[in-house]
Amino acid sequence: MSTTGPFKALSSFAGTKFGCALALVLILNSILSFAFPSLRVSASDLPSAHTWEWWRTRSFLKHEKSPDVVLLGSSLMMIPVSVLDADYLNKDLDAVYHDHSVYLENALSSSSSAPSCFNFAIPGGMISDDYMIFRALLHDKHRPKLIVLGLTLRDFIESHVTCAAVTPSFKYFKHFFNIDDIAELSMPEFWQRLDYWQSKLVFMVGERLDLQVTFAQELQSICNAWLGAGALAKSPVMESTQLTANIAHNLKTEAEPGDFMLRANQVYPYEDNSIEYKKRFNNPNQKLFNAEASFLHRFLAEAREQGVKVLLVNMPLTQTNMTLMPQGFYGKYFSIAQREAVQANADFLDLNTGTKFGVSDFRDTAHMNSSGGRKLLDAVAASIEHSPDLAAALSNCGGSASARADRIAGRVDAGSSGKVEASGAL
Repeated sequence: MSTTGPFKALSSFAGTKFGCALALVLILNSILSFAFPSLRVSASDLPSAHTWEWWRTRSFLKHEKSPDVVLLGSSLMMIPVSVLDADYLNKDLDAVYHDHSVYLENALSSSSSAPSCFNFAIPGGMISDDYMIFRALLHDKHRPKLIVLGLTLRDFIESHVTCAAVTPSFKYFKHFFNIDDIAELSMPEFWQRLDYWQSKLVFMVGERLDLQVTFAQELQSICNAWLGAGALAKSPVMESTQLTANIAHNLKTEAEPGDFMLRANQVYPYEDNSIEYKKRFNNPNQKLFNAEASFLHRFLAEAREQGVKVLLVNMPLTQTNMTLMPQGFYGKYFSIAQREAVQANADFLDLNTGTKFGVSDFRDTAHMNSSGGRKLLDAVAASIEHSPDLAAALSNCGGSASARADRIAGRVDAGSSGKVEASGAL
């Protein structure tokens, strides 16, 4: 059989502009993969927007020793813990820099131990985001003794989240470890995995950020050799507040120093954000709910394997927020959280019950103010104190009272360094 036809068609295709471009890309991809067979740039050094994930990771990795306690969750955990510290310290703080809970550290301190408590709660965080943080950072020398994970139904369903892979946290932390084992869980639909497969098959796509950093470093080295050290200095734009104007419309995802100032003794008038949560709970995605439940299972199982104690906290909400939830979903979420805690031998603290928290403890239908934050952390500290396993995990943290005082002083200085006046709202 003649092969003239296929060869002629291939030759004609190669002669087109698209064919030439494709051939050039394949050749370049082959050259780069051969030139950099084991390309590996530290994930924390990769180019990134200044998201909350970026800020917290940057701060977290500066510590040689892992914090004893790590707080995880969404803004429901982040906001009350942060605004409480501003009141507790009677000091204006910059949320970008203030990454610890001084109040909880003091509440957990005793004559023999002074635990450090890092606040890694992220605005808009899903359970899958908590898992990504845990797997990317909270291991080896950075492994904490205890994780306090605040959660509620919203962390399992969010109208604008089609799958776990679309969140800022997932996009940032996927560079820290191989996500092959969670690819289908985080991207259940075929079309959602197209970019993932492309990055696996095409070297230039999968290693594009690493290549960018590598070439920048090589260019820096060449310029230093020819023109002297510092000839091609790193642009200050990524280390200053010059990006502020670009993120003013999207403060929930990205931030710069001064964007989120926590004012000491600031009174936050109650805001009814029912419309926002109606949108968040609109058309609940059952596939996403199931996937987030699987991520909770993975989180607790892997924490147990690594010897990290976990306290799950069912976060308090107003009755108004509860009435906005899709029928039946809160009960399913609560049952799953309780069951997973029992199976993983984790502690479970239900704060969304009774009259402990009133409307006066909230700044909107879901987020607590400083008063609510104090009640939240008092309950967390009491739960740890009365749990033999959790108390034992923190019984020998090794920090002295003077060291704790130095840490607090350092955090206040850093946390109050913002220069830009803001509304004080998160």
